[in-house]
Amino acid sequence: MTKYTRRDEEPGKDYSAGMSDDEIEATTERVSRQLRNLHRGGYSLSGDKGHSPKVSVTLPREVRDKVEARARAEGMSVSKYLRRLITEHAA
Repeated sequence: MTKYTRRDEEPGKDYSAGMSDDEIEATTERVSRQLRNLHRGGYSLSGDKGHSPKVSVTLPREVRDKVEARARAEGMSVSKYLRRLITEHAA
């Protein structure tokens, strides 16, 4: 996988210089497709297309560190790990 780094843009610089019209069109279409596929906040967990309810919890640092370590050991994010625990407990 190619790693991309963001460069500082120079005001007024034409970054399309040296590109053909076809290359510019193809690049514009590719970027537009990528932007259309972006969505904020991930997919709905509730099954509908609306936003899923959000809950915020404050924990002592030691507890947060333990949760993070357990989530990492399971190969999950902290959010996904806690979501699974809460869902299983509530079932």
